[in-house]
Amino acid sequence: MPPGRLHEIVVRGCNKEAIGFQLATPKCYQSRISVDLSTTFQEFKGVYRGSCKIPDLVILSKDNNKREIPRIVVEIGITESYKHLKQSAKLWLEGMTGVKECIIINIQETPKYRSPSIKNIDFPALDRILPSAFIGKSKFGPVMYKDLRWTGTISTAFLETWTLDPLTKLATQSGKRTNLLLGNKNQGITLKLSTLFDIAPDQEKLYLISAYMIKQNILEGLTYQGHFRCINILQEQLGKKNDKPTLSNAALDPSPRGSTVIKSRPSPYKNGRRHQAFGQKRNFSLTQESFVFGYNARLTHLGIKNGVCVCPPRNSVRSLGMLSLVISSGCLGGLRALCYQSAG
Repeated sequence: MPPGRLHEIVVRGCNKEAIGFQLATPKCYQSRISVDLSTTFQEFKGVYRGSCKIPDLVILSKDNNKREIPRIVVEIGITESYKHLKQSAKLWLEGMTGVKECIIINIQETPKYRSPSIKNIDFPALDRILPSAFIGKSKFGPVMYKDLRWTGTISTAFLETWTLDPLTKLATQSGKRTNLLLGNKNQGITLKLSTLFDIAPDQEKLYLISAYMIKQNILEGLTYQGHFRCINILQEQLGKKNDKPTLSNAALDPSPRGSTVIKSRPSPYKNGRRHQAFGQKRNFSLTQESFVFGYNARLTHLGIKNGVCVCPPRNSVRSLGMLSLVISSGCLGGLRALCYQSAG
């Protein structure tokens, strides 16, 4: 499961503050600063050569040749461990030229989340499940809905700033760890203009992303995290049900152009050739002997022989405007087929 809404909300809050830092700098520097969320970096060196990384947030500066160089990287871990976050900091500082700071934010819930059992529990339609229905037992969780626990309690939340040691050229922690659960307005991430550009001391510009702001984002995101996980599980269950369709013994009503009609009927093509979808043979078991596709009020009969789909000659299929047939089967012999209209 992806990190979820809690991660997104914390990233969004930091991004908003980083843009505030950009706008607070002198105008001559604003156009040379960029704040990105989804930039992919591959130009790693040394033992990290060949690595590929997308930071949660990166602040870049343009040099005199208009090259955008990453300077400050923010990595936020919700489901990943503190050890993994430290490895990310080493990757950025030791492997990427230009990076001067890596800020890691570690948020952990206790106990670690496990999907609750939703058997024999009635849920409303997905669009009627609202985040406001998810209630925290305390401001730090856990978040409950339908008497089920959808998040743990936020037991750990802190940030650290890592820099490159000028002597050893190794990534090291700079300063003390900041406890985000305390929400101190005077502590947090201090962004400096001198980290982005070589400037005189009297031109320095400081901007604080306070621990209080990050704490508020965590509290807001916790409820949405529970809602996200609930919807995710229900969608998975719905998808499993939809992945096991059965063939009806009675013909369905005629469908509009481009749709599919399924009917159980003996196939006249029992000795036809085997159909291959995308160059691969699809084998499966079926209790029904055959099925029929309807396309623009014209039918072509497809049959099953020894568990392998067989079809009429290729020109017959092409004449019906079918580009390809995609077949998948489940352990109980479920069958799906998609009929595509040709571009001509």
